[in-house]
Parts: sequence; structure tokens; C-alpha cells
Amino acid sequence: MEDKEGAICVEFGKTHQDITTTLYDISQKEALRVGEESLCGFIFKSKSPTCGIERVKVYQKDSGYSEKKGVGLFTSAVRERYPYLPIKIGLIFFKRNKGKTYNILQHIFGYFSRAITTGEKEELLLAINEYKEGIIPLVTVIKMFNLYIKRFEIEYLAKQKFLHSLSP
Repeated sequence: MEDKEGAICVEFGKTHQDITTTLYDISQKEALRVGEESLCGFIFKSKSPTCGIERVKVYQKDSGYSEKKGVGLFTSAVRERYPYLPIKIGLIFFKRNKGKTYNILQHIFGYFSRAITTGEKEELLLAINEYKEGIIPLVTVIKMFNLYIKRFEIEYLAKQKFLHSLSP
């Protein structure tokens, strides 16, 4: 929401409680935490009052009219502190638990392990273990899985969000 002086404020739901300061403080605190991670980029959620990169709706306080001219508070804080960190609009970012992800990969492997050759099994299991050890990224294993899912037309797996969560 934008007041008469052009200041941006964030109001909560139907109560219209001003939460700008709280949201700003949280965004600043969380942006500091970004520096503690070894990130090679950051994915933001479009149109969000906290994570929008551009064209976030800003409503006029009096008229309720909106313009797509804002930037999310958290996005602003991250950009300010880490101007060279690549950013992208896309999926909601979440941190994966490697052990849990490894178990999921093993489970998915079971869907076509009987249909592939011994050499293919060895290659795929090697890739799964290399992911677990941090040698290769998860997207590599997922791409391998997707090849087998298409090859064997496993519709159930083709619909799983987990296997598409890293796509642009």
C-alpha cells in the first residue's frame, strides 16, 4: 500500500494492520542469514510483497488502485547486501534434507530397477551415491530418472512434483 507521501506500507488482511516495520525487520535479519550459506544464486517468488523481484502490485491507500511498480522487502534486502548474487523468479526455494532425499531416490530407483540392464543399474546407483556424497547435483540424478520414466512410461512417477522441482 502506498500512502499520499509515496511511502510503501504493508497491511495485513482485512484488519489492515500495518506490518511494514515487522516485515522489514524480518527481511533484514533473514537477508543476513543468506550470507551464512554457500549459495550460488537465489530463487524468488514472483508478485510477492516480500520476495517479488519486480512489478509487485502497490495499492494506493485512498483509491485502492494498484500499479505493478514494487519490489519485495526481502528481495530488496538481499539485493542490497549481495548485489552480485544471481537471482531468478521461479519456484519457491527450499532446502533439501540429503538423507531424506537419498531415500526418496532409492525408492524411485525401485520403480524401474528390474527393467534396466545391470550396467544401467550400476550407473544410476553410482549417480545416487555421488549425489549423497556431494559430488554431483541432484538435478543430474533427476534427469537420469526422467529418461527412464519416459522410456518405460511410468505415469505415476511422471506426475511427481519432486522430479520437477528443479526445473526452470
